[in-house]
Amino acid sequence: MLYPIRVDVSTSDNALRIIDTILIDPNCLPVPPPVGSILNNNNNNNTNINNSSPPDTIDQSSSSYFNLEQETIRLNAAHLARSLIADMEVEGMTQKSAKIGRLRLFQNESLLQQVQDTIEKQLVAMLKKEKILRNHSLGSLRKRKLMDDSIGFDANKSPKNSSTVESHLVPIHIRIKENGICVTDQFTVDIHPRNQQLSNPILLASKIVQDMNLPRVMTQSIAISITEQMHGLLVPRDLEGLSFSAQGANESTTPSMPIAIHRTQVDETVPTAWKMEEREEGIAKKIHASAGKP
Repeated sequence: MLYPIRVDVSTSDNALRIIDTILIDPNCLPVPPPVGSILNNNNNNNTNINNSSPPDTIDQSSSSYFNLEQETIRLNAAHLARSLIADMEVEGMTQKSAKIGRLRLFQNESLLQQVQDTIEKQLVAMLKKEKILRNHSLGSLRKRKLMDDSIGFDANKSPKNSSTVESHLVPIHIRIKENGICVTDQFTVDIHPRNQQLSNPILLASKIVQDMNLPRVMTQSIAISITEQMHGLLVPRDLEGLSFSAQGANESTTPSMPIAIHRTQVDETVPTAWKMEEREEGIAKKIHASAGKP
């Protein structure tokens, strides 16, 4: 399962604020555990003859495992923080260099440390939740196996019954406004561990972008919104009063005649994407800028 890592930090004088979200898979961290630490833990396990665990596993209750986990979290937080800051520098240079030039974010060590601390705290919470879910899943599997054994049930020989498949459906509401493009959609995803291959946020976002002919860059924003809602974020579904400009379909219209423009109310049951008018986009930017001020 993917997890959202949110970053919202400001400089001490509130002159600069960084807001971003990173999607992380706890089973595929960008920086693997230190090799030396793993070898040392394996050697310690090999010396225990009475240890019932395989030699290449680590006792999660031991202090050595705890230190290894802490070091892995620290290395990943540092890597993600530097990557985020580097991306911010490049993006700022390419989009706004004509106005403000390149922001030297790496020179602000305090800001970099704030970003790293924010990411590290969320990595700790993410891995803690993963342990709870993993232990719960293993416990459920053991209970089911004991029940099957008690009644002589063989899951390998029994035909699969689709009605017995567990599920946990979560409603998803897409309400995104990015680079002058608005997107609305709604659907449900199954977040049960057994059905994760059907609820991958990145694959779902890619499909939405493809179906609605959106810019590929919007895949990230849609995937983040899906992931956050899978973890409990509530997005208002009400679209009352939200409309967009549409050309009136008139077969009698000729090139010399102006095309009729009217406002169309957005229907929550229909996936919709439209480009905002310049005036609307300008108003939205002003509201967003005012809301983001410290």
